[in-house]
Amino acid sequence: MSKIKTKLIYILAILFFSAIYILTVNYVLPDDYYVYYTPIISYNKTFSFLKMIICLIMVVVLFLLTFSIKTKNNLINYVMKMMFILYGLPMTLSLCLFDNSDSWSFWILGILYWFVLCLMCKYIKFDFKTIMSRGISKIMERFLLTLSVFAVTMLIVSQLKGFHFSLSLDDVYEVRQDFKASTNIWIVFIKSAFGSYICPCILAFSIKKKNKAKIIVFFVLQLVLFSFAKDKMFLINLIIAITFGLLSGRISKAFDSYVIKAAVALGVLNIFPLLGLFQNFIYMIFTRRLFVIPTWLNYLYYNYFSSMPKLLWRQDVFFIDKLFTPVYDVSASVLISKQYFGGSVSNPNAGMFAEAYSQFGIAGLLIYPLLIVILLNILNHFFKQTGKEVQLMTAFSLSVSLTNDTITSTSFVVVTVIIIIYSLLFREKEWPANG
Repeated sequence: MSKIKTKLIYILAILFFSAIYILTVNYVLPDDYYVYYTPIISYNKTFSFLKMIICLIMVVVLFLLTFSIKTKNNLINYVMKMMFILYGLPMTLSLCLFDNSDSWSFWILGILYWFVLCLMCKYIKFDFKTIMSRGISKIMERFLLTLSVFAVTMLIVSQLKGFHFSLSLDDVYEVRQDFKASTNIWIVFIKSAFGSYICPCILAFSIKKKNKAKIIVFFVLQLVLFSFAKDKMFLINLIIAITFGLLSGRISKAFDSYVIKAAVALGVLNIFPLLGLFQNFIYMIFTRRLFVIPTWLNYLYYNYFSSMPKLLWRQDVFFIDKLFTPVYDVSASVLISKQYFGGSVSNPNAGMFAEAYSQFGIAGLLIYPLLIVILLNILNHFFKQTGKEVQLMTAFSLSVSLTNDTITSTSFVVVTVIIIIYSLLFREKEWPANG
């Protein structure tokens, strides 16, 4: 098949996903954002055919730009193309779905942010010297694996007083809020690192190596992490880890193709909610959480900080903010919660454009893409010797994290350090054949 024909098929697939996404937002997404089954704020849903045409044209432009990043089997390549589906598409389509007085300015700046990020990822590369030797990595293998089991076990014990195993999705917000309120902040950081990265990576790695004992242990641990923290992404990570463990070889060899297939599969999956089937799980838990909410929160941050003083790294930044007097008495997420949710949402985080704009305004559209490119190059250095299943799992979790979290926060920095240390576990050359 010629490259032009393949590209046209990819474009049609992306447009198919976009069309289904537009339909589900219009017909399945409620008019209001609910907290504990109470409507708090309107999404201001709308639909404009003319704006849709403009959005779809821009989708094609940004698709061609993003998929021109051709570095093979590279964490940067994986992350950017996953984020295009998770973040770039919903951001681009927001103009024709939500009606606000400043929708155009938000849309233009959001497009500019993604454009700058793509160009920087394509043309800016950093080369780092190897830091860890193979000998050290071999010594660290059993120690780190044992430490991971011990750390998660201690995490469970620390919450044992009120802990009961449950996979129910009905009480996620109540349990999550109680967990955050009653748990040491460092335990929360460890929970995020293990539930988003470490356990899913070890599970995917163990599936690839066909190590049955580790598969059982880390499958159960991931379910336990979800049970007492109730982070819905932990369940999604479980499914993704199994997929990458089984299919990483095929996916890494034809990554662009599988990204497009995943977009088509998501489009097909969302036809069910359009028909009134599985709306609570497929749409409200999955599509709304991964696609709609991050983009919508980005808009709320833009709407608030477009008329308010920017943070300028004087607040909500790891270590640096200790050197300055904070701009506000509370964090940016608390400000957004009070302004738009009446304080009923504990931590409405948003990353990418939201973080860049709240910190530096338009200047952030240059500063933060560069920071993300530096981050991706560092992580790529540490994970380039790992198995493909680990690279893919890390890229997926990082893609979700970048669109939901702030990269300069203490939690993100700590989690990043943890996963860099644990990258030593997955050096493929040092692992024996049986895992």
